[in-house]
Amino acid sequence: STRPGAARIPADEQILRILPVLRAIRAQGGALAGIPISVDTTLAPVAAAAIEAGASIINDVSAGMEDPDIIDLAARHRTGLVLMHRLRPPGADSYSDRYSTPPVYGDVVATVRDFLAARAAHAESRGVDRASIILDPGLGFGKSVEQNLELIRRTGELTSLGYPILSGISRKSFTGRAAGMENSAPAD
Repeated sequence: STRPGAARIPADEQILRILPVLRAIRAQGGALAGIPISVDTTLAPVAAAAIEAGASIINDVSAGMEDPDIIDLAARHRTGLVLMHRLRPPGADSYSDRYSTPPVYGDVVATVRDFLAARAAHAESRGVDRASIILDPGLGFGKSVEQNLELIRRTGELTSLGYPILSGISRKSFTGRAAGMENSAPAD
C-alpha cells in the first residue's frame, strides 16, 4: 500500500503477492491475454518479475527516485512507465486533511510540473520512448486538500508538457473534504 503510514513491503513479498494474480490473468487467454496490466512498485526486481509474468506498464510512485534501475528496466523491455510526484515516502506522509502544518510549496502546480518534466526527460535520456511515459501529479501524496484541488483545477498546465496525465482521486481523503464530509476517511 502507498497510503500514508503504510509499512514498506520487501521486494520478495511483493513478488509473492502479485505473480499469481498476473499469471492467472494471462492464463485466461481470450480478451484477457492482451489487456494492458500495470504493476505499482518502486523496486526494479518487482517490476522485472511482473513484466516476465505479463505486466506491460510500470507505475512507480517514486518516479524512479527510489530505485533508478526501474527506468532502465522500462527502457529495455519497452514497457509503459508512470512517473508520479510525491513529497515524501508513504511511511512519512499524512492524509491530505490531517496535516498539522500543510506541506509548503511556492506554487504546487509549478513544482509538480517541473519535477515531472525533469523525471520524464531523465527517462527519455535513458531510452524510454516518450510515447510510453505517463505523468501522475500524485494527488493525495504530500499535498493538502487545497493543494490537491489546485492540481485538479490546473491540470491543463500539466498536459502542456505533452504527456498523458493520470490522476487517481478514488479513496483519497481530500475528495471527502471537497464533498463537504467532516469524516473524510477513504472508505466513506
